[in-house]
Amino acid sequence: MSHAVSKGSRLVVEGDEGTYFRILAKGWALKYKSSVEGRRQIVDFALPGDVLGFIEVQPAPYAIDMLTDGE
Repeated sequence: MSHAVSKGSRLVVEGDEGTYFRILAKGWALKYKSSVEGRRQIVDFALPGDVLGFIEVQPAPYAIDMLTDGE
């Protein structure tokens, strides 16, 4: 089952305790950490076929936002 996600949507919130599993079918996503000054440090980019949201470390060490519309 797939769900459409819009550009700018937040898929994972940094510090989230949730455990879930998603696979990016379409689009690009950005994994990043936030600094106290409000800057973002890019951790990685996610492309179609990448697993998102399955984070073994709790709370989530980074956030994931959509860079493009996706699924």
